[in-house]
Amino acid sequence: MRLNLVLMLVLFTAVRAVSQSPDTLILHGRAYLAAHDITNANEKFKAALQVNPRHQSANALYAASRVVAHVYSPDSQAMLDRLGVALTNRTIYRWDAAPPHDTNGVPIPPNDFSLTEAVDFLRTNALTVVRAAAANLSQISDPFFILTLTSNETTVGPITIDYADIRMLTALLHSCALFAEYMSSLALDAQLNAMYAMYGRDAVAAEDLLDQWPFVLEYAYTARLANAREAFLQAANAYLEASTLIRARSLDAVHLFNSDTNRLSPIFYSISDFRGQMTHFCWGFRASRR
Repeated sequence: MRLNLVLMLVLFTAVRAVSQSPDTLILHGRAYLAAHDITNANEKFKAALQVNPRHQSANALYAASRVVAHVYSPDSQAMLDRLGVALTNRTIYRWDAAPPHDTNGVPIPPNDFSLTEAVDFLRTNALTVVRAAAANLSQISDPFFILTLTSNETTVGPITIDYADIRMLTALLHSCALFAEYMSSLALDAQLNAMYAMYGRDAVAAEDLLDQWPFVLEYAYTARLANAREAFLQAANAYLEASTLIRARSLDAVHLFNSDTNRLSPIFYSISDFRGQMTHFCWGFRASRR
């Protein structure tokens, strides 16, 4: 009797270990992904990384799902509410929600909404998610990495993701961080409804905006400007590596990013030159406050 209990306990432990393996959790997550349930898919990919933080497929899938699923977070939903975006049809699979527009199709900003509020959201919410996703992708170091997604998972058709695609995604994430850091370094203390009122009266020139808000483009936070420079260098490094790999690979498969040599080559050399300049370049600025 005691032997039977021991065997049952061992069997139960073994079954539980298999059911909680990263690969099993990823399969469950991909099933949710195919069912267009990004929230539960994201939780499964996260759980897979809790079991094995260096699992490359889990890192790739979680990096993508955590960015996309963030639109359903309470903070993102609150910002959409703040902007007056319609409460219905807020789904990534068929987004049909928009803020109110005037008769000319121009969005109407909410009252007492400043550019600073929007940038603060980028810095405290979006930037955190983007950096975390980039950290996930940094765990993928295998040059022969391959992840194939089905039509149901992507909603646009089967796609193969390889190491080159991962590096290009990394470049895009660092570019988003660059935008958020740079925008948050500026003194964007301007009310959107006041700018909208100026637009409604007549065509607005840049001089009119600067007359109304003379400090709007001054650098206000120097540390964030330095962070923006670092994000640019990270984006440039990832892009240059990705571009080289994409241009060298076979055209047999449909990848997330596909080669167009006529377009990639000029961009490659431009970014390469600019990266060389930025490596030794110190940005000058006038700070209005710390």
